[in-house]
Amino acid sequence: TKKILKDALLSLMEEKSINKITPTELCRRANINRNTFYSHYRAPEDILHEMEDEILKDLTLAFEEHFHYHTIEELVRQSCTIFHRNADICRIIFSVNSESDSLLRIVRMANNTAYTEWRRAGLKAPDSKLEQIFQYCSGGCVSAVRNWLENDMKEDIDEMARQLDAACRAAMAAMMK
Repeated sequence: TKKILKDALLSLMEEKSINKITPTELCRRANINRNTFYSHYRAPEDILHEMEDEILKDLTLAFEEHFHYHTIEELVRQSCTIFHRNADICRIIFSVNSESDSLLRIVRMANNTAYTEWRRAGLKAPDSKLEQIFQYCSGGCVSAVRNWLENDMKEDIDEMARQLDAACRAAMAAMMK
């Protein structure tokens, strides 16, 4: 039932914003009755948040295991695999017009992980410089992933990982001079 509701919600979100989707409309699309819906959720937004939380949980694990000072290639590979596996919801999260706060939550989590790893690796730059580097790299990665999702993920995940890793390492090296 939850899978049917998630699919119905994603289908409706291709047509309109989450704020304009009613439980009745969602139930009609999912071909279930409202009592069934209310036995699992209070509002359509709850379904969206559940899907977003699952992705954020997977990304948090990937960041904890694969964010390293010298390379983010494996982290990008793991992240793109998560985005690919959840392409429908990720297209919504990464959309320029998204009303979701999930992308902001992802960037905040990445920021915390980056600072922890950079300090653990002995990076001595001031916080303001690290913030500048993080904003530049994360902005570029978000933009590249957004473009990748919007263009039906035509680029190979491994190639995306190599390109974003190289770009971030080059930017970091240039900005640390």
